Amino acid sequence: HRPFAGADDYEEGEKRSSVADLLVPVIVLIALCVVGLIWTGGMWDAESDNYHNFIMSFSDASAGTGLCLGSIVAIVFT
Repeated sequence: HRPFAGADDYEEGEKRSSVADLLVPVIVLIALCVVGLIWTGGMWDAESDNYHNFIMSFSDASAGTGLCLGSIVAIVFT
């Protein structure tokens, strides 16, 4: 009797994968990380100097916070 007998016996699921199964989560991750970055930079904060200024919001962003927020929301999405 082999200790791992039957380890290779598994049911194969349906193989209906597409390129979208890879691209959609990656695109969502990138988009949400950009949104997180500009949010931490003050894009939608009326009291900020960067209010409605994409370039200044992006340059003044807190990278750690923005990327964490974007990734958490992307994980919830997928």
